[in-house]
This record gives sequence, structure tokens and C-alpha cells, in this order.
Amino acid sequence: RLERRKRKPAFSVLQNGGAWREDRLSLPPLGDPCEVCGQVAGRRGVEEDGGASVLHCDGCLKARALGERLTRLDWMRVVEDGGGRSSVRALGAAFSAVPEPTPDSFRAGRWIPRDDKGEPLTFEDIANRAGGDKRLAALKADVDDMGVRVKETSDADPSYALLRALSRSLHAFFSETVQDMLEKSWQSIYTIYAGGDDLLLIGPWDAALDFAGALADAFEEGPAREYESLISSVESDAEREIKPLTLSAGVALFPYRLPVRHAVDRAEALLELAKDQDGKSSCAALESVWTWDNHALVIGDGKQLARWARGLEGVSRSLLRRLLRLAESDEPTRAARWAYQTARNVRETGNGAQSFHGWATNSMRSLEDDPRRADEIAASLRYALLATRG
Repeated sequence: RLERRKRKPAFSVLQNGGAWREDRLSLPPLGDPCEVCGQVAGRRGVEEDGGASVLHCDGCLKARALGERLTRLDWMRVVEDGGGRSSVRALGAAFSAVPEPTPDSFRAGRWIPRDDKGEPLTFEDIANRAGGDKRLAALKADVDDMGVRVKETSDADPSYALLRALSRSLHAFFSETVQDMLEKSWQSIYTIYAGGDDLLLIGPWDAALDFAGALADAFEEGPAREYESLISSVESDAEREIKPLTLSAGVALFPYRLPVRHAVDRAEALLELAKDQDGKSSCAALESVWTWDNHALVIGDGKQLARWARGLEGVSRSLLRRLLRLAESDEPTRAARWAYQTARNVRETGNGAQSFHGWATNSMRSLEDDPRRADEIAASLRYALLATRG
């Protein structure tokens, strides 16, 4: 009996007369869980938009306060001695804010859309700024063949001064130039990260596609031209071909309720698809891939098709869907069916109808002669369908 009691140390507490003491089978509650991490008892409510109070544990409160502070810092520098109370500790280091750039500082601020009260916009708010379908887009872009560029610059200049100059040029472009572009003209786009040789942005789907073209143009005028100048400034083998510095991007459209990590995975897959193209320097979006040289044409045609669908009799969403199915098909009669659909539905003789038929005729020829152009036409039609939805 003594041995049995030793093997049941809680017997006298949990049982009485052979029956369980149910009042002692559970501990009293520790409090409501944190509504952010769900793991620790909530300590304090934080008022959100709409007046609702959200319980935060101590750890989530500290993370929230750090996040809010980091989004309001423009320039920072590493503090070797800990920095005291005014410093910010993150990633195992101490950082101190500086009011303006210094030789040892770096650009910390990333553009974040805010409301009238200065609070960051939610992804739902950002999606509602899109035209037509209220969707977001994840834009992921980086420099093509960066490892090859590192080897080229190292071979051209063993002192690595050229490589350091290239690294500074790229980082300044993504962490400073791009942020200035967003703040000036693309204020609805949210920066997840931007620096080094790549970036990830979230924005309204139509604004993200427009910005992708502006990004490629700015990259061509900035780091690409600087790279060409840097390579030309050192002696190298004249027979060795130096390829230009290029950029590729993937733009994944998604509803704002979808977890961002899934959208980022899609954007990453599209980016890899763009890099698989000959010559890279491409954009993958709207279920198609095109070079930056054709980006303005693809998006411009999509916008024009949307305008025709809103104001030109006969150009309906159902017609756009039929034309899209033809563009996606490989039937030998698709060009003839394309001509029949456009002539049958749009019979006006005004300037708008003439412009539409001109686009339709040129597109029909592309369907016959250039499979890649047919893919771009399909992307323009998908753009128009998104822009006229809802």
C-alpha cells in the first residue's frame, strides 16, 4: 500500500472516497490570451480603429512600440556603446536616430501609406484605392545575374573598389531613390523591404503595375548606366562581352484577405519565371511575361481597352472575355474568329470605333505572326477585365 501511494502522489488531493474531485482537476484561469500572438495572457488593451480594444501581452506591446518607432525614423547609425535610452535595439544591435545623413548613417525610413491621423493604412484600405477590382499586388524585383556582375567587377578590379561602388549604387537606388519615388508619386504603395539589390512592395494592383514600369525606367537611368560607366572606367579585355545590368520583376495579384506570405510566394514564382526568359529584363504578371520594352504597350493597351469598354458601344466585358479566350487558344482559325467578333460587335463609324478596329486589326496580325505578342495581348485584355470589374 505504501508503494502504491508513492506512485500516486496527487491521489489524496484529486480523489476523495474513490471519486474524482472535479474542482481540483484544473487551475484557475490566467486571464484572456493575447489577441496578437495567442500564446500569453493579455495584459493591456490597445485601442484600434473603430474603438475596439485588443489585448496585448508585454512582448507584443514592446514589439508594437518598437515597430511604430522604427517606421518614423528616417536616418540611423549603429551605436557601439549601447546608445543609452534614446537608442533603438533591434536584431542584437543598438541604433541611434540622426536628423540628417552623415557618413556613418544609413537610410532607415521606408515609405508607408498613412491616413489623415498618421496611422499606417491597412491592406484593405490600400486595396480600396485600386481601380475596378479591389485587389492588391505584391511586386518583387531584383537585379538579374548578380553573382555574374560581382565576378565581372572583381575580375576587372581586384582591389574590389569597383565592387564597392556597384554595391553602394544599388543599395542607394533601392533604399533611397525608390522610396523618394513612392513618397512623391506612388503614395498608396507599401514597402515591405527595399535595399541591397531587391525590393518587395504591396500596393493597389493597377498602381503596382504602373510603378513596375517606372521602376525599370529609373533603374535603367540609374544603376544600369552607372554600372556601364564603372566597367568602362577600368581596363579590360576588349573581346570580353560585358552584359548590361538589368532588372526583372514578378507582380502577383491577390485579395487583401489572403495572408501576405502566400502572395509573396506567388510573386517569387513569377519573378523566377521572368528570369527564365532569354535576356531576362522582363516582367511577369497577369499570367503573361513581357520585356520592359513592351511594358508601356501592354499596360497602355489594357487601359485603352478599359476606356472603350466603359464608353464605346459594342465593346463589352463579354466581348473582352471572348477575345481573351481566342488570344489564349492555339486554334488555326483564331485570327478569323477574332476579326468576326470585332466586326460583328463594334459597328460604329466614329473615331472611337476606328481606333478600336485599328487596334483589333494590328492585334489580329500579331496573333498570326508572333506568339509572344499574343501573350502580351492576352495580358492587356486581362488588365481591362480587372479594371472594369465591380
